Amino acid sequence: MVNGRIVPGETPEQVQKELEATFRRSQAHHHHRARDTGSDPSAMNKDLLAAIEKVCPKFWPGVPAVPTMTAGATDGRFLRNIGIPTYGHSGDGVGHLRRSRPRQGRTGVDPGDVRGRAVLYELVKALSGG
Repeated sequence: MVNGRIVPGETPEQVQKELEATFRRSQAHHHHRARDTGSDPSAMNKDLLAAIEKVCPKFWPGVPAVPTMTAGATDGRFLRNIGIPTYGHSGDGVGHLRRSRPRQGRTGVDPGDVRGRAVLYELVKALSGG
């Protein structure tokens, strides 16, 4: 079983052709089950990137801001498909949300979560003019 994700900008048809070519080489059988429609990626917003480049060095000096695609699913495709550019920022500086799992009993607040909230707060402030 192949469970994959279509990268923004690619079509389900392109991915299907690649999978079919791969299966033909491996003698495996295949059938395709249609899923949600994809979407094109949102164009980079220069004001958003400028705000990220202003805020993030306060938390991670010397680390460049680099656009990435999240590993998890979002509802952004629905907004992009009706013309609303959609962006995300995890706030933790590593491209995904950290979850703390206690080894036993209760633990304190994960410092990464506190910093993530501070980053997102500063980013919203910068984007709203304050």
